[in-house]
Amino acid sequence: MAENTLIAGTPLKSVAFPVLDEAQMAQVAGCIKAMPTHHADGEVLFKPGDRAVKFYIVKSGAIDIIDSTGDKPKTLVTHSAGQFSGEVSQLSGMPAMVGAVTRGDCELFEISPEALRQVLNQCPGLSDIILPACPPGATDSSTAVRRPSDAP
Repeated sequence: MAENTLIAGTPLKSVAFPVLDEAQMAQVAGCIKAMPTHHADGEVLFKPGDRAVKFYIVKSGAIDIIDSTGDKPKTLVTHSAGQFSGEVSQLSGMPAMVGAVTRGDCELFEISPEALRQVLNQCPGLSDIILPACPPGATDSSTAVRRPSDAP
């Protein structure tokens, strides 16, 4: 098996960095009654150490995810339309490990940790896309998301 694939030949990038289509973004927005907000180029969305970090879905523009632990900041990934920031702290309540900065004029859906849990609990199709993009251990007993497949 190639290093960049998972079981059954699924590309690793499609699991780690999934892309929501227009219908899925509309489903998220409808589930929590969210409207996209405008952000100018270079806005800092969150920094390492921030708590209660919002979950961002990119409607247009892009978000750079930045690692500032080295001598100079390094862009780890750039999320574009349909992609989302998947910081583990959004579900665990832990401080953010990375930062996020807008690139270009952006329209983003901003989703609080509580609203994200609502989306994951009420929209099983979306939770099947979003949860695999978060590393194992992203939830603890106080923030757990219950998926339909987790039913007793």
